[in-house]
Amino acid sequence: MLVRIAIFALLGVAMALFGLRHPPLLQCLLGGAVVGIVLGMVGLRLTRFERTQAALGSSA
Repeated sequence: MLVRIAIFALLGVAMALFGLRHPPLLQCLLGGAVVGIVLGMVGLRLTRFERTQAALGSSA
């Protein structure tokens, strides 16, 4: 999992650096990041977690 995070972080930094020379690419990258953040926040707000005995591992 950490390897994937590191790879995607490096790809994001590489694209951002390349985007400094190509402003449309940088705009699209920033737009995608904003949309991703908004979707993540909406998803967290709409997610409901339940506490059940089965999930807690109790055998009552």
